[in-house]
Amino acid sequence: MRKEEISLKDLFKNTKNRQSKVLLYQKYLLQEKEEHQNALPPSKPMKKKNKVIKFPKYIGIASVAHGCGASHLTYAIANYLATVQKKTVVVVSNCPEMYQCAGRFAVERVPHPAMIEQTDIYIQDYGCLEDMTKDQKDTYRVMEKKILCCNFSDYYLESLAAFVRAYVKDPEQWLFVFNQLTKKKQREVADLMEGYHFICPPAYDKNDIRIVTDLLMEVFGE
Repeated sequence: MRKEEISLKDLFKNTKNRQSKVLLYQKYLLQEKEEHQNALPPSKPMKKKNKVIKFPKYIGIASVAHGCGASHLTYAIANYLATVQKKTVVVVSNCPEMYQCAGRFAVERVPHPAMIEQTDIYIQDYGCLEDMTKDQKDTYRVMEKKILCCNFSDYYLESLAAFVRAYVKDPEQWLFVFNQLTKKKQREVADLMEGYHFICPPAYDKNDIRIVTDLLMEVFGE
């Protein structure tokens, strides 16, 4: 094991935290087994229960680095809430793509308290950690649900570790999202992030309701 990897592990694991009840990466490690089971002759179909997702009112989403997928995930969540759940949603974001979806949910560049009070769900896309002010980081960490999208490289993991040590006091309130990783990288993430709630979602389109529904079930639970 390289020295850099050891130091990264120390940065994360020296932080006091509680063991996650479920390491969600296991879903992907069991993919081959599921594919084998799917190849067997179909049994009598069972009625599926309606999926119920309990969404918090205040959701903060950020990225460790540019291109980690924070705005992509913000759009997917807001679009799902507005079109499927029929919720009143306000998104605060500087991402130009958000402003192309007029009519689905409201988008603002800065928070407006009056609008927040009139909404079911308020989502703030904070952008990249390195571009955030201290005040933004302070408001981010008091959100009801905090999601941080990550890249998997030494430089960005070091940035993530520094942020965790400074701001993540209660790991139960945080979710770390590592996008589009191979199974080998997922195992490395699982080892590094032991004790934290994280997921490694597959590639998904933000308008694909079926995939986004499954993704949000993992993010927010039943």
